[in-house]
Amino acid sequence: MPRLTACLAALWEAEKISELTLEALDERASELGIGQRVYSRLRNLAAGCKKHASRLHARVEAVGVCTFPVPPETVALPENFTQALRDHASTSRSLAERYGRIAQQSRKEGDPSAAWVCELNRAEEIDLADE
Repeated sequence: MPRLTACLAALWEAEKISELTLEALDERASELGIGQRVYSRLRNLAAGCKKHASRLHARVEAVGVCTFPVPPETVALPENFTQALRDHASTSRSLAERYGRIAQQSRKEGDPSAAWVCELNRAEEIDLADE
């Protein structure tokens, strides 16, 4: 279980970084004067990342003691807004793949609750990438 707990904590960190990235994209969209619809969507996506992180945090605490990584306070984005969005979509797809692997590991280690959290977050990450 310690390895699974560490994997879940690493996913938590990735979600926190994703949340920061989407918040930075939201700020950039505001600076560029991109429409309200884009702001709202980016805020909703950031809230989704926060929800994923919350699920992971709860699961890690239920599974065992683990020190959570400290995510950065800020993230660097490419200058080009469209490229920054594409990069984040690629990151979300990679994160979805990681969730799939950890879900399989969770099942092997007899933790169906962690597998469920990973599968749910994986499905939502795929949707996020498609947005």
